Amino acid sequence: MKKLILIILALSSSLFASIAEVTAINGKAVILRADEQIPVTMHSKIEKLDTIKTKKDTKLQIVFNDNTIISLGQKSTFKIEEYLFGKKKVKARFNVKGLFKSITGKIGHISPNNFKLKTQNATIGVRGTTIIGESTKDIDKIICSSGQIVVRTPLGETIVNKGQQTIVRFGSRPSIPTVVKNSVIQKKEQSISPVPKKSFVNVDKIERLSKTMEKASTKQKVADVKEQNKNWGNWDKVDAIKKELQKEKEEEPRKQKPSKEKSADKKEPTKPKIDEDLPYLLKLRELAGVKKATYSGEVSGFVDSPANRIKDGKINLNVDLSRGKVDGDIGFLANQKRWEADIKDGKIDKNGALEFGISNNKNLNGSGDGMLRGEHLQHANGTFTINDKSSNQNAYGSFKAGRK
Repeated sequence: MKKLILIILALSSSLFASIAEVTAINGKAVILRADEQIPVTMHSKIEKLDTIKTKKDTKLQIVFNDNTIISLGQKSTFKIEEYLFGKKKVKARFNVKGLFKSITGKIGHISPNNFKLKTQNATIGVRGTTIIGESTKDIDKIICSSGQIVVRTPLGETIVNKGQQTIVRFGSRPSIPTVVKNSVIQKKEQSISPVPKKSFVNVDKIERLSKTMEKASTKQKVADVKEQNKNWGNWDKVDAIKKELQKEKEEEPRKQKPSKEKSADKKEPTKPKIDEDLPYLLKLRELAGVKKATYSGEVSGFVDSPANRIKDGKINLNVDLSRGKVDGDIGFLANQKRWEADIKDGKIDKNGALEFGISNNKNLNGSGDGMLRGEHLQHANGTFTINDKSSNQNAYGSFKAGRK
C-alpha cells in the first residue's frame, strides 16, 4: 500500500510540476487552477492547464522552462492548452485574449511547427519571433517586432515580417501586412511589459529628488548626489540632501541680485543638465548593484530551415546602466560558415527590456531584443534575426546569458 501511495504521489507531482514562473507583476491577477482562484505574486509557479487572468491596470510577465516569455496587459486572459518541454518531445499551445507579447523560447526554435499561439480570431506560428498583439472577440491586431510570423485563419494565411502588422476580423482572412512605426510598437510594449519591482527602491522619491536637483545652484552638488549610487538605498542621506537643496532655494530670493552692469561683465553659470532618464537608470543600477554589467552566454537557432541548426553559438552583452546603452558581439557556426557580428546602437528601457542592432559592416545586418531578469538582473535572454546579404540567408535565434 505504501508503495502504491508513493507511485501515485510521484505521478501527481510530475503531472502538476511547475512549467513557468511569474517574474514581474504590476497590479493584480489570478491563476485559475481546477476549482481554485489563486492570487498571483512574484515567483508564482505556473502549472499545465492553468489559466491566468489579469485585472484592470495590471501588467504581468511569465517565463517558461524553455525561456518562452509571455507578457500580459490589463484585463487579459492566457490559457495553457498544452506544454511539453522534454529531451525527446517539445510542444506548446497557448490561447490568449486581450493585450499580450510573446518572445520565442527554445520550443519555437527547435520545433516551430509545435509552437502555436491562438487568439480570438487566428492562429500564430513563429519563426524566431517577438509578437505584440491585441485580441478581442471581433478583431485581432497582431504586430511582429522581430523575426517573422505566420498568421492563419480557416480562410487563408499571411506572412508578417519584422515591423509589420496584420489585422484579422472575425470570419475573415488576415489583412495584407502594413508597416508599423517604431513609436507605435514601443507604446504597445509599454502598455504590456511590467516594470520589475524592488521594495527598497522608492522611484517616486528619486523622481522628486531629480526635479529638485535641476534647480540646484551648483554642478558640484548634483555631481555629488549622482556619485553616491552606493548610498541610494539610504533614504536618510537622500532626504538630508533634499532638505539642503530646498533650504538654498528658499534663501535664494533674499540674496542681493547682481546689477545689470555686473551681469554684462560676468555670465551666470549654466544650470546643470540632469539626465531625464536618471530615475529609471538609478533603479536598474540599484537592482543590479553595478553601473556596468557584462553578460556572456549561448546562442541557439537555425539558418533558413530548422534542419540547419546553429552550432557553437556565443554572445557577449555589455550593458551600461549609467547611460542606458548596450553593445557587444555575437557569433555562431551554421551551414559550414562562421557568422560574426557586432552588437551596437543598443538601449535599455525602464522595464529592463533590451533592443539592439547587429552588423559586421560588410554583409550581415540584423537586430535583436530581450530582457534582463532575476532579482539582481543577473540573467539576460531574448531573440535575434540576422540577414546575410551575400547569400540571402536568414538566421533566427535566441540567446541566454548570465552576468559575469
